[in-house]
Amino acid sequence: MRATSAQLSFSVLLALAFACGGESATGPGTGTIEITATTVGVEADPDGYMVQVDAGEPHAIGTGATAQVTDVAVGDHAVLLVGLASNCTVEGENPSSVTMEAGQTRSVSFAVRCAPTTGAVQVTATTTGPSADADGYTLTADGSERGTLATNAALPIDGLTPGEHTIGLGGVAANCQVQGDNPHTISVAAGTNIEVAFAVVCSTPSPGAGTLQIQTATTGPDPDPNGYTFAVDAGVSQPIAISGSNSLSNVAAGAHSVQLSNLAPNCAVVGQNPRPVTLEGGATASVNFSVTCSATSGTIRVTVNTSGGPTDPDGYGVKVDNQSRRTLGTTGSTNIPAPAGNRTVELTGVAPNCQVAEGRSRPVTVEVGAVQQVTFAVACLATTGSIQVSVTSSGAPPNNGYTVDLDDGGASQPIGTNGTATFIGVSPGGHTVTVLAALNCTVPEGAEQFVTVTAGSTVELSLAVTCSLPSEAWTALALPAGFRGSAIWATSASDIFVTVASEGSSDGVILHHDGQSWTEQFRANQVLLGSLWGSSATEVFAAGNPTAGSTSPGLVLRYNGSQWSDVGPTEEFDHYLAVWGTSATDLFAAGWFDAIPGNGLIRHYNGTEWAAMTDHGFGTNGQITDLTGSSATDVYALGSESTFGTEPSVTTSAIARYDGSGWTRSFATTEYQLNGVWAAGPNDAFAVANDGYIFHFDGAAWTPMLSPTGNHLKDVWGASGDDLYAVGDGGILHYDGTVWSFSSTVPGTRVWGMAGEVFVLTNDSVLHKSGL
Repeated sequence: MRATSAQLSFSVLLALAFACGGESATGPGTGTIEITATTVGVEADPDGYMVQVDAGEPHAIGTGATAQVTDVAVGDHAVLLVGLASNCTVEGENPSSVTMEAGQTRSVSFAVRCAPTTGAVQVTATTTGPSADADGYTLTADGSERGTLATNAALPIDGLTPGEHTIGLGGVAANCQVQGDNPHTISVAAGTNIEVAFAVVCSTPSPGAGTLQIQTATTGPDPDPNGYTFAVDAGVSQPIAISGSNSLSNVAAGAHSVQLSNLAPNCAVVGQNPRPVTLEGGATASVNFSVTCSATSGTIRVTVNTSGGPTDPDGYGVKVDNQSRRTLGTTGSTNIPAPAGNRTVELTGVAPNCQVAEGRSRPVTVEVGAVQQVTFAVACLATTGSIQVSVTSSGAPPNNGYTVDLDDGGASQPIGTNGTATFIGVSPGGHTVTVLAALNCTVPEGAEQFVTVTAGSTVELSLAVTCSLPSEAWTALALPAGFRGSAIWATSASDIFVTVASEGSSDGVILHHDGQSWTEQFRANQVLLGSLWGSSATEVFAAGNPTAGSTSPGLVLRYNGSQWSDVGPTEEFDHYLAVWGTSATDLFAAGWFDAIPGNGLIRHYNGTEWAAMTDHGFGTNGQITDLTGSSATDVYALGSESTFGTEPSVTTSAIARYDGSGWTRSFATTEYQLNGVWAAGPNDAFAVANDGYIFHFDGAAWTPMLSPTGNHLKDVWGASGDDLYAVGDGGILHYDGTVWSFSSTVPGTRVWGMAGEVFVLTNDSVLHKSGL
């Protein structure tokens, strides 16, 4: 129940929320999207891809490259990868959502996997007999020569489209014969590799044999798709390419005839077929065939024109007679060869928000040698819109800006004090947007404005926010350079103790300020000192936690007004995170015990010896991070415990109370991360948590209080139950017994005070205020 003031609600029309510049630098209120594409697979897209931000201007990107889109407006955006080849798909979300902040660069990655579109064959020849073909065989695939295959060897053929293919051996010597079918007809599937084996048997050739050279040359628009066969003297036929050459050795001398066969119906041999040839012993004779093939097909020219928007991001597909033939952009043309006759052309892959005039299917009659035009007109309409909010601030706005909320928690975004936030993909209808600002800020335009959102519309709403300076004045005292504060305790402005981490070192350091300058009083080797408490200027205690890999034990240190000394228990596995007491003979130190699993730890010191307190309830994987109290019989321990054996793990924040005889858990939550606790009395305690939550304990239950911030709160201290300070990422809050309000917008980490004085520790300074 965290409440926030200065809430302005309004409903607006939709706006398409992106601004993309080419090579220009990022402007005010904009950022950059860095898009990376990675591709795996055997057949990557040859021309790369395109990326679009919110259906805007496409930007080219390689299959394994990075592209930047600059001047992207603050807010939510959709990044889409388009232009993928039909065999490639994006693994994961596409589009990918990204939230842009002013001046920032956001990264979006797309992983693309491309499947094979073709298959392959491995052709082997095994030759037996006394006189093998000396020059091997001519390998053909679908009427084309694919190389020379040795008599006992293998040769691959790649890039075969799925479907039937003919694989043959030509140029087989006259004394050799292929066993079985030649050519072989096979069926190829994408991504497969088929083995095709030929067995050839050769006998002893006739004496005085020669060589026949058979050549083909084919012309015309529609050549035979499977090639031809030829036979010598009506013998066993062999395949030959449509424009190829086969050499037959060991042919007996004398008169022969060669016939070319298996021509497609639209192809014919020019001249005599079969052809006579006379071969002399030891010589070579040539037989040449010229083949002409007439047209049997025409062309379908498909044109697409798309209007409106957003357009289909990945374009369209084109089918002819229900067979996929081409892909098309949203506007463009493509030529598709097709057999003569009645055909059906269909436009596919049309987005739901787009309509094709006169339907997606068109009949067309293809004529031989002619081009038939088919045109599709596509109209696309927007189904959602966007809300764009701009804020300008005056006065003393918070450094971390504000939050813009859509439809009471439906979505939210941060917005700079002079920035822009955009919600995209907002459905048509009424919408409410709320700007959440600090209590010291007001929005003069008023609260809750309602309008109706219309698909495809754009609204730009500008708001002026006025922020007043916090009423309380704080004096800053800088820490020495190279130190980062972790805890604070003081008796006055001339007696301030601060524990710090030393830059570049794992040592914990205690600094003291006497009103004039800082001095280093103590340095703990490999121990981070994170808690301070004292009862007087000559009775101060510090607690420490060993760093990772340290051989040092946890420390409890005592200052007697002149020097620091170790008064802690000599327990090797103790880690101390908090210390508090009522006097030097009533001191509590807490943290965790380093075991497997670890456990929460509280020890009590009576001025002479330490005793373990085991009933605090912070058990397995527990730790205690804060201690406070109002008396020896009203002590509070704040910490957490986690369950790592479950998936997901669960962390419980809790507060236990000590009444002088034992510990009792008074608060436990898995919803909030508690960070600090302070008690005014047995029935009046306060705790702060992440996300700006503040809780009050009345002796019976902890209940949430109204808080002016949504930022994490880290510590709380009070002079009384109606005069408290809480510090955190969003600044310093003050409670006057009625409401919490901002005292300063400077972030703080720890707070301590006494009557008339309060001190706030930041990362690099101490803030002091007098006159409480």
